[in-house]
Amino acid sequence: MKIDRQHRIDSESQKSMQLSGDFATFPAKHNDPEKMQTCPGPTAAKPGRHVNLGKTARLYRPVLLGIAVFLALLILCSDRFLANTTQANQQPAQPPANTAPENTASQQATAGSSPSDLPDPDRDSKLSAEQLQQRAERQLSELIVRIANGPGFRCDLWQRVRTQQESKEREILCLGSYLHQGQGTARFEMHTQIAGRREDLLRQVSDGRLLWTSQMIAGRLNLSRVDLGLLDDRYRSKGKPVESMPNVGHPVEIRPSMLTGGLCEILDTMRRDYDLSLGTSDANGQDLMVIIGNLKNSKREAIISQSGGKLPPSYPTRINVAVALQNDQPTGFGKGLPVQIEHFGTPPEDDDQDATISRRNMISLLQLNNLQPLKAAPLNDRFKFDSGDNEFISETPRYETRFQLR
Repeated sequence: MKIDRQHRIDSESQKSMQLSGDFATFPAKHNDPEKMQTCPGPTAAKPGRHVNLGKTARLYRPVLLGIAVFLALLILCSDRFLANTTQANQQPAQPPANTAPENTASQQATAGSSPSDLPDPDRDSKLSAEQLQQRAERQLSELIVRIANGPGFRCDLWQRVRTQQESKEREILCLGSYLHQGQGTARFEMHTQIAGRREDLLRQVSDGRLLWTSQMIAGRLNLSRVDLGLLDDRYRSKGKPVESMPNVGHPVEIRPSMLTGGLCEILDTMRRDYDLSLGTSDANGQDLMVIIGNLKNSKREAIISQSGGKLPPSYPTRINVAVALQNDQPTGFGKGLPVQIEHFGTPPEDDDQDATISRRNMISLLQLNNLQPLKAAPLNDRFKFDSGDNEFISETPRYETRFQLR
């Protein structure tokens, strides 16, 4: 895929945002890892107009990633990463809670909704950098509202992660599924596993009151919990305004519980910590809008100061989120939902300064396939999690800090 930049960029930023490569691979239907399709790569980028998207064919500098799963990106992109690098024994923070499924804003998000302000080259060339940033912020806010308050959906997950072990580059393929009830319930279920293995590598379940995360690392179970109900109660007690999601254009309430875990936390982290811009793209005949995020300098400096004076190579410095502009066939669903998320790290200092974005260390390529609407609300048992007698870590304090609830 290629991203058509919808605003002018200087030569330096252009060099840092272009991708190059000979081919891109996309999963075949039904996510069969043995039947992957190879698609032609993009043509050379036109100055100031587009950069390429979707390249994991080559990686010039391997990355360090401890957990090769969907949640790993969430952890690396969030304050949880900083908390773990500075205080190994500190209690992790927790995601916000959701107790009131009723949300009037859900009436405004429909299955056929689409981004309201698409990139336009002629118009955007006349806008200032600040105006372009504001347009991108609005698109991302609308996407979060669409997922949190809109109709429920399910999809298959396909993720490829680059890691390095003992100086050897390794590629890990993970498969899984994602179910999001939406309608302001904060209920979702996600699980992933390494292709060819039956054991879940990650499972994350939220019933709107509690969020459980189960990770199997090196044969050891790691369990954490977030009291979403507590977070939402404190959110309400502080009298937070209803219009809590900026740049959407209409009053909408997004409680902390709805921004914790899964897709919404990844997107909310991008909204908080990254400078945004917009582009367009296409893949397999599907038109896409791409929200591009580059790590803010203030956030970069904070990470460096808390991680030994150097930005960790596995911390994403750029995120590309591709959003469908049409419904998928034959389901007639998917418009306005993300279909691909890419995370890039920073290239080593000895890299060629003229290197294109394909050399910026793609950490992960995540695709959401076979998007389908939920025909009926899942049974409550679907979101129950049995922790048994296993010990777990409470992450609620971290999310209290994140959402300024202390």
